[in-house]
Amino acid sequence: MISRDEFIKEINHPVNGLMLICPSRDGSTSFQLVDEFGSGVSYAGAFYEVIDIEGVVYNGSLNAEGKGEVSSHYAGPVCLRFKTNYAGSNDYYSSLQKRDNYPLMITDLQVRAEQTRYVNHDSTRTTSNPAGEHADYFL
Repeated sequence: MISRDEFIKEINHPVNGLMLICPSRDGSTSFQLVDEFGSGVSYAGAFYEVIDIEGVVYNGSLNAEGKGEVSSHYAGPVCLRFKTNYAGSNDYYSSLQKRDNYPLMITDLQVRAEQTRYVNHDSTRTTSNPAGEHADYFL
């Protein structure tokens, strides 16, 4: 490892081996939320927030198939968040959010996920999902 002074000397030399560049803004990331049957219909319209490596925030909502995409973000990893609070008309979830003792922060995504169906009737996890066949990375 070189010292700070050596680094400054190297970076200021007119013919150095280091090239500093601005981050490129040509990244594109797509994603889809699906249930255990591979359907994203339950998540259609859910609002998301994506934060790129430079801290730029992109907001959007999932389409009718539960898909979202962010284009022209700074290249590198992104952070995907679903943080919109539930604001629907279901009295059960609304009462949990507004009760006097230990009110819960419930997101729209949590409610949507709880409304999906299980493949296995005993609610055990599935070993595969049809949507995984069409994904670069599936978790």
